[in-house]
Amino acid sequence: VSTPVLVSTLTTTPPGIVTSPYFGFSGSYTVATVLSPGKAYWVKTGSAGKLHIVASGAVPKQAPGVAELAGLDKITVQDKLGRAQVLYIGSDGVLSAGAASRYEMPPSAPAGALDVRFASGRMVEVYPSQAEAGKQYEYPVSMQGVVYPLVVKWEAARGGAQKLALTAVAGKVSKTLGIIEGTGKVTITDASVNKLVLKVSEGLAVPKEFALSQNYPNPFNPTTHFSVELPRASEVDITVYDVLGRKITALMSGEQEAGYHIMEWDSKDSHGMTVPSGMYMVRMTAGDFTAVRKIMLMK
Repeated sequence: VSTPVLVSTLTTTPPGIVTSPYFGFSGSYTVATVLSPGKAYWVKTGSAGKLHIVASGAVPKQAPGVAELAGLDKITVQDKLGRAQVLYIGSDGVLSAGAASRYEMPPSAPAGALDVRFASGRMVEVYPSQAEAGKQYEYPVSMQGVVYPLVVKWEAARGGAQKLALTAVAGKVSKTLGIIEGTGKVTITDASVNKLVLKVSEGLAVPKEFALSQNYPNPFNPTTHFSVELPRASEVDITVYDVLGRKITALMSGEQEAGYHIMEWDSKDSHGMTVPSGMYMVRMTAGDFTAVRKIMLMK
């Protein structure tokens, strides 16, 4: 076989013995839709048999991704070298637990390669659509071979009463980085973070009071993040000032929905120019609420 072959055209004898997607590897594991000559792939089967790979002679068009994953939240973990692993999570109302079990990943990647997966060894997890009141469901994500900083991106498939929180774990210390809603990203520069946890619970998206978190990391270079908590829809202003009280840039302004919000500052002013190292102040006002955080940019 000297031309690419669509995975959807593969057959086996006996039929139906394949129990996982076909995985390719290029610095991290990916679900393959096309088998290319000269490349290696991994697949799990339920019994011995034969795999039939038949080339048509024509180069096939790239097939779309796995359609059944489209209704799940998508989490991408990318390291400094540009290597990325995609994970999926959602309720069992979208994908059954049995279907999720098919996405067991191959054995751990070679030393030095990026290996990111749920603690279950899968790239897909589902949580109960009818969760027990007050109960929290946690899904740890293990990471090996990562080169910091890490960028964690998300694309939430849909809303609902159940919300997903992203937490970074460094030893015995854990910190909530934000809520998986809409699209967003957060950068992790702390190399002591060796695990991520996705937590699901009812009503997580409505805080009890206004709050502006300390930035993370601090000191930082060049990017840092803040978590903003709004118990109700409010007119919010969050602005960065230098130590002389001069306005540098606005991070948030105007009417905001209730919930948790993640902000990122890339150490640039309102004109897009990078500011010098030093101490800065971040001020949040929402109605009668005011909070100020000191942050340190260190290049």
